Amino acid sequence: MKCACCEREITKDERFYEIQDEFYCNACVEERTATYYVVAGETCYE
Repeated sequence: MKCACCEREITKDERFYEIQDEFYCNACVEERTATYYVVAGETCYE
């Protein structure tokens, strides 16, 4: 399979991501954590 971003071939031993039915190599994806709060039933993003 090929990375949808850089089009490099992803090997079977390599970590990859499947996002919205497309594959991405580990080098093209940056993991982040989203923090949000719910106050009185309304969502507030940080």
